[in-house]
Amino acid sequence: MIENLDDHVIICGFGRVGRAVAAEVVASGRQCVVVDVNEQSVAVAEESGLPVMHGDGTEDAELARAGIARARLLVACADSDEKNVFITLSARAGRPDLVIVARASSPGTAEKLRRAGANQVVEPYSTAGRTIATQVLKPQVAALLEIAGIGGS
Repeated sequence: MIENLDDHVIICGFGRVGRAVAAEVVASGRQCVVVDVNEQSVAVAEESGLPVMHGDGTEDAELARAGIARARLLVACADSDEKNVFITLSARAGRPDLVIVARASSPGTAEKLRRAGANQVVEPYSTAGRTIATQVLKPQVAALLEIAGIGGS
């Protein structure tokens, strides 16, 4: 099934962040493939009906099996900043034109991910902190962002 995917999203890492990304991708009508080294995460992806590979996104051969040559986008959201840097490096080397979105736990890692080739870097902890602060300090702004579909809840 994976070899038939085209213009899909590769999601490397299927923890909390990867599961949320996959849910949004599927809800948008796009196809995705999950790559994860954790057998439990692979089982959850399979139970969800997603195309999934038990493999390591830091490995060029695994990204090739996930269809990186035909993919539209790659999300590096493993549970380790170091892995996300290596996933990004491998993906960028394999596809200079690929859009890469990566997860970072710290501002220092965010900069490294950009240097490694990520087009966009998301820091979930910082984003969550800003969202909570906005809801506490500026509830009207938070409500407006929620209505506009931009805010998090």
